[in-house]
Amino acid sequence: MCTKARRTRLFLLGILGFVTAGNPGTLPAAYDNDLDHPNTYIGNAGWNSALELWVEIGNISAGKESAIPLRLRFASIPSKKERVFGPYLWCPVLENTSSVTKEGDLKFTTLGGRVRSLERTSGTEFLSLNKQATARLIEDGAEVLSEGWRYRYIAGKLETIMTPDGSTLSWIYENDRVARITGANGQPILKASRAGNAVTLSGSFGAFQIESEVSPETGRSVYRLHYPGGRSEEWMIAPDGDGVTKMTIVYPPYENRVYRWVTKTGALLTDGDFTYEQKPTDAGEAALYRINRAGDSEWYIFDMKEGRSTYKRQDGSRVVSQYEIKPGPMYMKPFQMDSVAEDGTLISSRRVTYSSDGKVAKEWTENGAVPSPHAEAGMRYIDLAEAEKRQKEPGNLFLDARSTAEYSAGHIPGAIHLGRTTFEFDLPQVQDALKQAKTIIVYCTSRQCEDSSIVATKLRQRGYNSLLIFEGGWAEWWKKNR
Repeated sequence: MCTKARRTRLFLLGILGFVTAGNPGTLPAAYDNDLDHPNTYIGNAGWNSALELWVEIGNISAGKESAIPLRLRFASIPSKKERVFGPYLWCPVLENTSSVTKEGDLKFTTLGGRVRSLERTSGTEFLSLNKQATARLIEDGAEVLSEGWRYRYIAGKLETIMTPDGSTLSWIYENDRVARITGANGQPILKASRAGNAVTLSGSFGAFQIESEVSPETGRSVYRLHYPGGRSEEWMIAPDGDGVTKMTIVYPPYENRVYRWVTKTGALLTDGDFTYEQKPTDAGEAALYRINRAGDSEWYIFDMKEGRSTYKRQDGSRVVSQYEIKPGPMYMKPFQMDSVAEDGTLISSRRVTYSSDGKVAKEWTENGAVPSPHAEAGMRYIDLAEAEKRQKEPGNLFLDARSTAEYSAGHIPGAIHLGRTTFEFDLPQVQDALKQAKTIIVYCTSRQCEDSSIVATKLRQRGYNSLLIFEGGWAEWWKKNR
């Protein structure tokens, strides 16, 4: 669903089934190529210990070879800004803004929901730390250019976007709210109609409706999500006593899922399967712990100053990753990842070098490391011919990183579904398949899709090093084998 990305990502998807089939196409690199931090999370808790969930609605066709993602973001830290759907739920496509901070930086919201910060280089010009995005002030607004996508903001609100293929998208407002987004010849590609407390979003993906009931006085909120095809969900948020907020998500036929967090800070306490706790490690470092029902724990630390992350797994082993912290194309990209056993034995040590444009130039296993059971090939991209060859070989496991709906509609023979949702990695059937695999091949929608990179990165963090990414994905496989 997204641009090809060979790096980590901040956001998490916390609910199985929050995905829909959309139109394949190139999504703007700018909307997610904006990470000023690495993948700092454990389970459903993000870098600030808060709960963050994403609801994937679909893709909006945006030109000859382009599309933009339509999604909602839920955060346990309520926004102080007025939002279309209340303090907890946010739609980046409908609420896209830019502003200059009091420190002089320019911030803008990408279509996928990331907030990028660009440093001022002159009176009217700005540059991101990874040097992949530039911006300049214009009359009554700003223009941002990132990897071929040009954003134009007027009075802080998104007005137009020009895609790399030359298509122009326009945001049309009514009563200060986005009413529609138009493409070529002014044809609507997204409509946002309102009736009472309900908003219906219509496009090539179908019609998606959100009903919201928010009561600031009681702290209660209810969101009802109605998907194309008739599936519905209900999110109920209410105080749970002792400074805790509880959210129950009802989404038949799945079991209800319950989350609790600290009301004041948004810090996640439980996601139904795991509990979370911030406390010092044995060495006295502040860490975020995730504990399962059996009492087994794992924890995560990220030292921004040193550019180092440490992930301790339940078996006592650790994965230590080192990131580049100097501004430039390699900013916050990992260049060394060491997997160390509980007794200090080096299991594997992977190194990465980058070209001047920030792309991976070389990746290898350092000599002297003790091979792990999953240290055969490393993570690299393969083409259709190699994917077909490996699909016929015994011991290879294909993982489909697309949505549940897309997987059900068709997938590579023998592939199992493993989406970006965190708890899917902990399902017994997934664990069994991963342990038995000689080589793991991850794929998603197409050559422009980054879901496969997200899943592969999470697997790498869990110690699976024999990872391949089928770059062409289902689109190329289906075209050749239909």
